[in-house]
Amino acid sequence: MPRINLLKDKDVELFDNPAELTIDEKKVLFTLEFDNNLEPNLRKDITIVGYILQKGYFLAQKKFFVPSQFREEDINYVSKLCGLEYKIDITEYKRSLYTQHRFFILNKFGYRAFSDCITLFEKEALELVKTPQRPKEIFYSLISFLEEKKIEQPKHYIFAQTISKSLNVFEQNLVNLVDKNLSITQKKLLDEMMNLPSNNDEVTSKNPYLITKLKKVIQTITPRKIKQSIDDFNIIRDIHFHLSNITKLNEISGILNYYAVWVLKAEHIQFDSIRDIERKRLYIVSFIIYQYRIRQDAFVDIFL
Repeated sequence: MPRINLLKDKDVELFDNPAELTIDEKKVLFTLEFDNNLEPNLRKDITIVGYILQKGYFLAQKKFFVPSQFREEDINYVSKLCGLEYKIDITEYKRSLYTQHRFFILNKFGYRAFSDCITLFEKEALELVKTPQRPKEIFYSLISFLEEKKIEQPKHYIFAQTISKSLNVFEQNLVNLVDKNLSITQKKLLDEMMNLPSNNDEVTSKNPYLITKLKKVIQTITPRKIKQSIDDFNIIRDIHFHLSNITKLNEISGILNYYAVWVLKAEHIQFDSIRDIERKRLYIVSFIIYQYRIRQDAFVDIFL
């Protein structure tokens, strides 16, 4: 499975840290409302400020942060709210206290700790990778799932690791399925296509690999270009016909766009660097099915 990127680095930074809040948002999220069951633990100023900040951040983002991540402007706002005239050292908000506060906040608002729901989270990810959704869409679907089930949200890397692991498991199952259903003749056809030049001559910049040539769908409506497009489609159609037993597999239909688009974007050297021949065949099968479908749509557009 190619490396997945769910978010850009700057967006990961935003996701894994407290959001920048407006004054109106701070008034709603940071309040002096306490629960009697917690009052014994709120004797010191630092624990009061820490608790208010942690509760507010959780209400805003359904996740917790360590004190070193707390925004300075939020610390100052809550300190002023509590009537403190000296600068709070947030590092004095000790782990034992903020861990205890987290459990209280989760219970107070009817949420479960993520650590108690990892199996449920991973099971949902395994189901989502079977759908046509791309990794980034799966990421947002998992966030919605956690919100619906009232489960604390983890850091970005947990999402990335879980989705990657689920895709790898699902992909390996697909690889095994396709390999099991491919005949020796079909395997030979796919293997030859991977390294076949577009013409009989050697591969050059003007005569690329056949698979490279077939990536681009010609939209031009001049007679010469239409003929070239039809010639390319005939190659796709013939291979598609020889793979008819594979193209009908329901298990591959949901995820094939992901593999096909990766092949479209990848340089041939990237594709060639994949050492697992069974996995490469899965990618090529997906590419052929995808091309067969989009080229028919392109012909309808040209005809219209």
